[in-house]
Amino acid sequence: MSDKVLGYLGLAKKAGLLSDGTESVVASVRGNKSKLVILATDASPSTVKKVTDKCGYYKVKLVTAGTMSVLGNALGRELTACVSVNDEKFAEVIGKFVVTD
Repeated sequence: MSDKVLGYLGLAKKAGLLSDGTESVVASVRGNKSKLVILATDASPSTVKKVTDKCGYYKVKLVTAGTMSVLGNALGRELTACVSVNDEKFAEVIGKFVVTD
C-alpha cells in the first residue's frame, strides 16, 4: 500500500471521516455511511467473511490491501483489520491510489 494512501487514511481519521475496527466498519456499512472498505490481507477468516458479506449485501466497494500493522500504523494504532472511509471524496481519492498487495 502506498504512502499516499496511508497519508489520506490518516487525514480521514483526523477529520472524523473514517471508521476502524470490525464492529465499527460493519456498523458504518449497515448505516449506509461507508463509501469504501479496506480489509487487511492478514485479517482473520471470520473478519474477512463478516466484512465481505456485509459489503456485498449493502453494495459497498471492498478492497483488500495492506497488513493489519500497516493499516494500524496509518491510524495511530497497533493493529487494524479493516477501515471504512465514510466520505465520498476521500473514498474516490483513496480508491484511485490503493494498490492491493
